[in-house]
Amino acid sequence: MDDHPETFLSPVKRARRAKIVAAARDLFVERGFRATTMEAVAATVGMSKVTVYGYFPDKDAVFLAVARAVAEEIEAAFDAALDTDGTVPDRVAAALVAKHALVARTVRDSIHAAELFAAKDRTAGAVFAALDARLEAAIATTLDRPGALDTARLLFAATQGIANAVEDDGTRDTDIGRLVHAVLA
Repeated sequence: MDDHPETFLSPVKRARRAKIVAAARDLFVERGFRATTMEAVAATVGMSKVTVYGYFPDKDAVFLAVARAVAEEIEAAFDAALDTDGTVPDRVAAALVAKHALVARTVRDSIHAAELFAAKDRTAGAVFAALDARLEAAIATTLDRPGALDTARLLFAATQGIANAVEDDGTRDTDIGRLVHAVLA
């Protein structure tokens, strides 16, 4: 089974599929996983339910496509921040802040966050595990020193803890910066 079926779609069908995924993303955040239906997705995009089912066999498949799109956004934001000018601690902190800020804007700030994270674990856990491994490897490559992967894993886990514990974006970002600079000093 192809991990990215959109690869084989015509440009028109790829655009329709992207429209479905974008609408579903908004609905999942606004309504939660359980309350988002294929009918609601179809109505939001102005397509028939049959058309939406032509692209996705069920709601789990739509959610997986949304998760993949979010993972790609996270990776792009992370990489862009890591590739900026500045010291290694500044760049690593900026990349981790970018990741956690995007997750907050996309899911964590939703009143349905717990339900969405549970659906993510059930349907797209492997997508985000692979993403996390790629981001940790990118940090390790940037650190370029003995034990870099272990340090990257530590930073990754610790900043996840900060993101889970702190509700204020400014505090989250400041705490992540402090942690990264303390570990990499």
